[in-house]
Amino acid sequence: MTHRALCFFLALGLVACSDDTDKQKDGGGGVDRGVTSDKGADNGPTGDKGPAAEGGGGGTFEIVVNEDLLGALEVRFLKGRCVARLSINSDTAEARTELVDFAKAVANPIPLDGSKPADDDELQGFVPASKAINDWEEDDSDGKKGPWLITTDAYDWIDGGGDPFQQNGFEAAAGENYKKTAKSWELKLELVNQGSTAGAEKAFSDSKWNEGKAP
Repeated sequence: MTHRALCFFLALGLVACSDDTDKQKDGGGGVDRGVTSDKGADNGPTGDKGPAAEGGGGGTFEIVVNEDLLGALEVRFLKGRCVARLSINSDTAEARTELVDFAKAVANPIPLDGSKPADDDELQGFVPASKAINDWEEDDSDGKKGPWLITTDAYDWIDGGGDPFQQNGFEAAAGENYKKTAKSWELKLELVNQGSTAGAEKAFSDSKWNEGKAP
């Protein structure tokens, strides 16, 4: 092979190497540079973030238990555009399990992305019907059949603590009282539509409803 021919083949080799390098830098040449992730999945663990939607951006799911009450327990949660508070008139381990399970069942159908509830009917629809969860039946001692609803302002719903909710988009609150006669248990649910995921997160934080223990 002549010196000129050798130089020609060497030059072809350099060009080929350069092309392969450029293809890898550009994601070509069959190199897979895709990345998989489980972030943003709906109904995820506490603090999980979801995709943006009409409700005001990616939402959060948090749930905490307040065990500092005398003879009672309280669970509070944030999910999507909603915040909720549930209480039971017992502080036993069994009652704690019942209350946490009830709270999770209420939270489950609420969209993490804040797309619902879009109106008062949808908010009331998230309030469980009598015996829909673990045989908890409606306590109709308040004289009203079905969930109550407040659409005026947060102060009509929560006396003395309405500011964080009213100032962060309060739209409506709905709820129900339940009972388990065999256990002499009473359970109270308050579910609030804050209008957006951002408003719900701010109300949850400013009201200090995010303080407590993990379930």
